[in-house]
Amino acid sequence: MIRMAIAAAGLVFFTMGHAPTTYADEAVCSAQKTKPDCEAQSGCVWVEKEGQAPYCAPKSKVLFGG
Repeated sequence: MIRMAIAAAGLVFFTMGHAPTTYADEAVCSAQKTKPDCEAQSGCVWVEKEGQAPYCAPKSKVLFGG
């Protein structure tokens, strides 16, 4: 019982530390058209998927599927 309470508190703490992607993050990242420019922006990551043109996206969106 105590372990479950500790685990639940840990989950709440973990999710509070990760803010959802905002439109500002999305706009800043999507404005970057090259890999160096994208990587220079804090919170952005260059994404290369097979069958798609590479693009810059917020890390939180890529990591958490947002």
